Amino acid sequence: MKTLRNGACLLSVCAGLLAGSAAWSEEFAVADPGLRYQQGIVLERRGDERAAFRAYLEAGEGGYGLAQRKLGELYDNGDGVQRDYQSSLKWYQKAREQGVPVPAPTVHSPR
Repeated sequence: MKTLRNGACLLSVCAGLLAGSAAWSEEFAVADPGLRYQQGIVLERRGDERAAFRAYLEAGEGGYGLAQRKLGELYDNGDGVQRDYQSSLKWYQKAREQGVPVPAPTVHSPR
């Protein structure tokens, strides 16, 4: 029975990613940072930078290392947010603590 429930949940997740509905976003935003990160990828590919950033931020705050690295990159490059090297450094450090590889330091942003 648990497998069936997990399968139904997976179908719901996939349907939500494809539909991009706000209700789906709110339902899973806090529940699973990994899913929220994946949703951020989909939103970014669709060109919705604001929603993608929110998804990455929620996933990063939830402790998801890949989202933390992505936030470091967004702040480092000023993609969808104002360039902020201190925030970039903070998120890169959090990702590194999770064991996620981060980019090498650059002249403008010491890591």
